Amino acid sequence: MLFLDLTNRRARWKQILGRKLKFDPAELEYNEPFLVWLKEQKATGREIVLCTASEESVAQQIADYVGIFDDVMGSDGVTNLRMEAKGKALAERYGKGQFAYAGNSSHDLKTWPYAGEVIVVNASQETINALGDRPSLVFE
Repeated sequence: MLFLDLTNRRARWKQILGRKLKFDPAELEYNEPFLVWLKEQKATGREIVLCTASEESVAQQIADYVGIFDDVMGSDGVTNLRMEAKGKALAERYGKGQFAYAGNSSHDLKTWPYAGEVIVVNASQETINALGDRPSLVFE
C-alpha cells in the first residue's frame, strides 16, 4: 500500500479492483438512524451527495441501492478522493465551510476542516475525541 501511495497509483488500483468487485449492496450494513436522518434532510430540499474514497463505480452501486443521493463523488482512477483531496473537492464544489460532511474514519480528520458541519457516523472513540467539540451530530 505504501508503494501505491508513493507512486500515486492507489486511485488506479482502486479503479481496477472496483470494476472487478461483485457484491450486493443489500448485504451491506447501514446505520439506520443515519439513513433516516438523511431522508429527513432530503425531504427539506437539502442536496445529498455520497462522497467517498471508494471507487466511483462501487459508490454508484451503493447510491443506486440506497436511493436518496443526488450525486456520487468517488475515486476515479486518477484522483484518490480521501483526506485532504476529498475536502478540497467538496470545497471546490460548494465553498469551504459551506457543506456538511459525514464521516467515520481517522482519515476524515483531514476532510472535516473543509466542512461547515461535522457529522460523525460509526466512528471510533479515538476519532470522536480527536474532533473535540466540533461534531454537530454523532450517530453510533
